[in-house]
This record gives sequence, C-alpha cells and structure tokens, in this order.
Amino acid sequence: MTEYDDESDLDEAPRSSLPVEYGHDEDFTFSQAIERAKLGLHTIYTDRDKDRPSIICDNNGQTTLALCRVCNMAEIELTNPCRLKETHD
Repeated sequence: MTEYDDESDLDEAPRSSLPVEYGHDEDFTFSQAIERAKLGLHTIYTDRDKDRPSIICDNNGQTTLALCRVCNMAEIELTNPCRLKETHD
C-alpha cells in the first residue's frame, strides 16, 4: 500500500508522488501527446476526450479505466514509460 490509501487522498497528493499524471488540467492534442510520449509520459483519456473508447467508460459515460491515448497501456501497465507504437508498412 502507498501512503495514499483511498481516493480522497489522491486529490491532496503532490503530483510528483503519483506514478501517472491522472486528471491533467489541460487538454492535449494528439501531436502534444506524441511529444509527451517521447519523454516517456502517458497522456490518459479523460471525460473531456470525445474520442475515448467506450470500453473504458461506465454505463453513465464516465471514464473509469486509465488508458494512455498513445501507447494503449492501461491501469497497472502505466507504471512503465509511454512508448510510441511501431508501425510497419
């Protein structure tokens, strides 16, 4: 267990102590998300993202699972650095 045992503590936690930057305050374009990925930073889908997959939403349409917009890593995998997916022609 971490020193932040319940979700209410996460609101008060310093951002640097969290493994992933959840609930970022700014909206990132996909090109900005790519730049963040080059630094190893994940960009997590939020409720504001209209293009988020429905599979990560609950019945009310709220985003409930953490999923990176760039590398598609989710939940526990987000402790690893973000990696751009390789595409092959």
